[in-house]
Amino acid sequence: MPAKPFTFADWLQSELQERSWNPAELARRSGVSNAHISRTLAGLVQPGPEALRKIARALSVPSDLVFDKAGILPARGEISDEERQWLHIFDQAADDEERAELLERAEIELARLQEKRGGKRSP
Repeated sequence: MPAKPFTFADWLQSELQERSWNPAELARRSGVSNAHISRTLAGLVQPGPEALRKIARALSVPSDLVFDKAGILPARGEISDEERQWLHIFDQAADDEERAELLERAEIELARLQEKRGGKRSP
């Protein structure tokens, strides 16, 4: 008999076990209702994007990983560990204002690095 496919509920349950958390602890840490977490773990519902982001933050994992495990991440190809870390940092921002500030700071730093790199080139 073929093995049962690994579902989002299976993945989430393994993450909880790894942390010695129960569903109520994930609900408390994520702000997603205990009932919704329980229905998710039972495979009865698929969390939407906002609930997945909250779950990712509670687990301290990149949201794209959670979206991928939930099967709703658009095909993008493999991303590097560094790209995954950038996404994780970005996801930690509390709101759009903080995300905009992070982007602005990254753009400023990139311009500084490009200028520095340009200054070291031979004429």
